[in-house]
Amino acid sequence: MDTVEICLGGIVFKATREWMFFPYENFILARRDSQKGILKIALAESSNSRSPSAGELFETARGFVSRENLPEPFDVKEPQPGAYLFGAASFKISEKNRDYLTRVLYLSRGKDMIFATYGCPWERREEEAVQQELYQCEKMILSVRFASRETPESTK
Repeated sequence: MDTVEICLGGIVFKATREWMFFPYENFILARRDSQKGILKIALAESSNSRSPSAGELFETARGFVSRENLPEPFDVKEPQPGAYLFGAASFKISEKNRDYLTRVLYLSRGKDMIFATYGCPWERREEEAVQQELYQCEKMILSVRFASRETPESTK
């Protein structure tokens, strides 16, 4: 699939041409042309002098969903220690008598962090287009470089 490099809001990442991006003040919304779900991306920086641990990052990601009584996550990808921490988890969220799939993705490179949520109606979660969107969301987040902190030489 043909990818392009997107530079928005202090981050650089790769995406396929089917995605449209809408930057707002504190986040970016994205939607693929199939219009099954929507992706929200937000940047954060650790307030500590050290990088967050995998557990701290996961707890911050859970808070990013900003729901009281958040159900137990499923399809969890635990962050693995390395040059960066990447993790993800899915939740079944009920709101106004409707159920939604919410997938939280998060990445930390040092003190720089990015959090994203992908959401779609629960009944669509098994559709091929939704599964493709979820896969592409993960690829986008994994490709993130923090433009404000990295020089071109450090991203090679």
